[in-house]
Amino acid sequence: MRECNIAAGVRLSLLMLPICMLASCQTAKVAEPCDVLVAINPKPSTNSYIIANDRQTAVSIAQHRGRFQAYHCDGT
Repeated sequence: MRECNIAAGVRLSLLMLPICMLASCQTAKVAEPCDVLVAINPKPSTNSYIIANDRQTAVSIAQHRGRFQAYHCDGT
């Protein structure tokens, strides 16, 4: 009787293996660049202030704008 239970358990394990392997192969949707990039359009006076007082932030904003335009997130 015990041998029968072990054999049934082995068969069940072998049947479940492909199902588990298929379930683990699900791919997650990768975010598109435009899903996370947003337009940054400060007023001209704000631009001037940032350039004069925080050059690193000004450079980061310019790089962000470049990526935003390169990916055509503005709809063009």
